[in-house]
Amino acid sequence: GIVDWDGEGKHVYLASISGGIWVTRDGAASWQPVPEASQFGRCNTFKNGTINGEPHVLVGCDAGIANVPKGGGNWSLIPYRGFANGFFSVSDSLDVNSVVG
Repeated sequence: GIVDWDGEGKHVYLASISGGIWVTRDGAASWQPVPEASQFGRCNTFKNGTINGEPHVLVGCDAGIANVPKGGGNWSLIPYRGFANGFFSVSDSLDVNSVVG
């Protein structure tokens, strides 16, 4: 999966099935791993969502749903409960929290 963070293609995140999340801030001239993502395992999909009323980017990974506020901030992980494969759906029509399934 891939997400264009700034809408201009300069700041982009890429989820890698070989492991983690990668970021470029220079229009893909260079890529760096997101340090926090080393604990997330393989990642494969991006979704927009809402957590506590704040827009977030959600990423399906082996260890759970990685997330970061769209306004900037630290990455965190919502661990899966039960079976998971990194793929998920999101209903983001709520004012406070998204429904993930």
